[in-house]
Amino acid sequence: MSQRDGIVSRQLEVQQFPNATFTAASASIAGNVTSAQVDVTVPGSLTIHGVTKNVTVIAKAQVIGGKIEIAGSVAVNMSDYGVSPPQVPFTAVDPTVAIEFDLFLTKT
Repeated sequence: MSQRDGIVSRQLEVQQFPNATFTAASASIAGNVTSAQVDVTVPGSLTIHGVTKNVTVIAKAQVIGGKIEIAGSVAVNMSDYGVSPPQVPFTAVDPTVAIEFDLFLTKT
């Protein structure tokens, strides 16, 4: 596992680009957020490796223990963000990766 992490770290150049960020433009929730899951669509901009692209994140939201949980993912092509897929002998590496997230929101 640590060898894989090292390869990915070098490909992403995490020393130069340590953060990936998503900035939501707006959010749309179909219905009220309750203990039942509802669909959430969030357009915004995703910055990886110093490159920003518009994306739409698809997620599910629900209330759990007084918090709103939002979980989802977005698929991106590494090449679109200036990242070359790792080269691995004897196999092909898919340039598409899924970025998954799980957020818990509370009122303050």
